[in-house]
Amino acid sequence: MQETLIASAITDILINAASETPSAKVLLALPQGSQRYSSGMGKAKPIQPTACQLSSYSQGPDQRSKVYNGVRSSLKTFTDRSGPGVVLLVYSVILTRGIDKIREDMDMPDCSLVNEHGYASQELLNIMLVGKAASNVHDGSKDLGGGFILKGIHKQSDVGFLTLFEHYEAMVVGSNLKKPRVPIWIICSESHYSIMFSTDYSILTKASSQRKFDLMYYDELARQEDDIILTVEPGKQVAKASGKNKAGNMVIPLEAVIRTKWPKSLVCWNGRTQIL
Repeated sequence: MQETLIASAITDILINAASETPSAKVLLALPQGSQRYSSGMGKAKPIQPTACQLSSYSQGPDQRSKVYNGVRSSLKTFTDRSGPGVVLLVYSVILTRGIDKIREDMDMPDCSLVNEHGYASQELLNIMLVGKAASNVHDGSKDLGGGFILKGIHKQSDVGFLTLFEHYEAMVVGSNLKKPRVPIWIICSESHYSIMFSTDYSILTKASSQRKFDLMYYDELARQEDDIILTVEPGKQVAKASGKNKAGNMVIPLEAVIRTKWPKSLVCWNGRTQIL
């Protein structure tokens, strides 16, 4: 089941990236021959694009099933912890979307898909989520005049996105990312990405906005060995927090991120160590 879901998710990412390209063709990049991917000193060494072989899947009623079968047959390449899976997925998305189309998606054509220190840019994250390398997280586009347009999220995402930068009022995440189709959110907190999700689909509805519910949280860099289950009670926090709350206690970044989606929430860590 796990392998089926991973293959299906990769397929959806690629189909999304191809959806508005003229040919709507999916290109899947895989290692050429028996080349091995190597890593050292904790830093990934990406394979060279010239060392990839490309599988092409043209538009048609059976395109998705063909892409899925192609991904599924090479799934070990994408899931091997010491393998090039992430790099190959990025290559595949870029080649499928097309360089020119990606530049059109961005606010400025010289934006990068990778920020300093090797972090994924918002553009790279957005192309994975909704198929377009938009530079912003608000809904739609905003015309600032003078020919300058801030390009945002054009459709509801299957998987959502929440960020600590909204807590600091540096940006506002629109409904297309804040209210995804499934209760899964990528979390941008401090210097890296993590994941938060629920098995309870009802938390996506307005009717559940004032009741208690649980969220599962996973941070790979925290080297978690046990599940972290957070219990969230919307509207139960007495005061809005910034750097510290009124009691002088330090605000936990993840809790601040949660409150951008569920305002004034009281967050219980259920005995787990709070992740700073």
